[in-house]
Amino acid sequence: MNVGSLPGYYYDEEKRKYFKIQADAAVPSNARYSSSNVKHEQDAVKKRKLDHQFRTKQAAQTIQRSKILSNATYGGRLARELGTGPCQTNADESHVSHLTRQDVQVQAPSLFAVHPTRNGATAALGFGSNVALYESPWNISARLDPTSIWLSSRVSPGPLDTDLWSFLGAQCIVSTSVWPARDPKILAFLTDNSRDNVYVEAPHTAAQLRTVSLEGDPLWQCVINPFDPVSMAIAATRGVTHLPCLDHDDHGESLSDLAETRSVDWLDATTIAAGTGRSVLLWDTRSSDNKRDRFNHGAQITALQTVPRSGGTQIMVASNRRISLYDTRFRPNGTGNALLSFPMLHENTTLTLSISPRGLVAAATKIGADHKVQLFSLRTGSELKALHLPGHRAAQVTQLAWREDDVGAEYLQACVGNRLVKWGWEDPAEEVEGADEYIAEMMRHSGR
Repeated sequence: MNVGSLPGYYYDEEKRKYFKIQADAAVPSNARYSSSNVKHEQDAVKKRKLDHQFRTKQAAQTIQRSKILSNATYGGRLARELGTGPCQTNADESHVSHLTRQDVQVQAPSLFAVHPTRNGATAALGFGSNVALYESPWNISARLDPTSIWLSSRVSPGPLDTDLWSFLGAQCIVSTSVWPARDPKILAFLTDNSRDNVYVEAPHTAAQLRTVSLEGDPLWQCVINPFDPVSMAIAATRGVTHLPCLDHDDHGESLSDLAETRSVDWLDATTIAAGTGRSVLLWDTRSSDNKRDRFNHGAQITALQTVPRSGGTQIMVASNRRISLYDTRFRPNGTGNALLSFPMLHENTTLTLSISPRGLVAAATKIGADHKVQLFSLRTGSELKALHLPGHRAAQVTQLAWREDDVGAEYLQACVGNRLVKWGWEDPAEEVEGADEYIAEMMRHSGR
């Protein structure tokens, strides 16, 4: 029989002997081998063994940080590379704290979207019950001068041309998309009409008016395939359409009878991500049957966008209460299993969202008369700043996009009513005086 398992006896490990367990009523209360004291001692021994086992298992599963991180010479550099140092934690917060706003007021009732070109910008304007396309000779990537803004008309396939603008029927713009983002060659936009609700213009081809109608459902968003711009994805209320951009006779393929779909984007050259109801639907356009619900967001999806430079693996998904980041390399789990989430309140049916290559998320939110642009960081998982819009009662933000100017400097652009708003930083050449001499000196020391 094993030590310590003799019925009615207690084995004292210190004395290495068995002692008879006595009833509490037969011995004094402080007797060492009374029934209650023996039980208390056995429970304490069991607890010590369990604590020891837990600490042993925890030590085996815990990553032990190298002591080199605390080294005064090398620790700081390694911490910055690993993203654990205070430099990385505060980098985005310090970055956005120096944002400055510039406004340009356009002589038109409403400005819907602006896309930069090499010689200026192409603007799509929707005002009243009409749509107009303008080609502007000003460069929005340079410093904006409100006194030098003017718009000239361009040729449009619309039935009515005037000296001031070109109309495209009695319609209102719903969504625009261009390819590429800088100096676009292909332009597409959706309107709220039941017929001729898709406009596509590309080089060396005639402008096209197409009709996409999934049982008369209104259209929400169009996105030209950034990897292969021969097709676009369109979100309707109850479906998703994959439509060729250049082939006028090809009506594309559609997924119908879906939950309410307001947002789409491209994961890669063949895969469309769509926010259908509360779920993220992934559709391989090479086959209409190759589709599945991948993530459950838990609330009606109001915006969806692929994270830049993620290789098509990460998606930002928004509802009226939060913005969440999902990764397609992880197994699909239940509600609330996002990589990270930002709390956010918004009352409109769709959310205007944009993600910069450095991981800054901009979202245009509206609560009552309060319109603002909130900035979040994917690196720190926290809100950085709220950018206030011009005017006491700002108009709705119809476009929000991160852009790069001619020297590669990043800025945030928004269309607000009849204003083009730009948040940017000062010219780096002006901020860092003597940068060229410093770089040259470093190259000499490194032997280059």
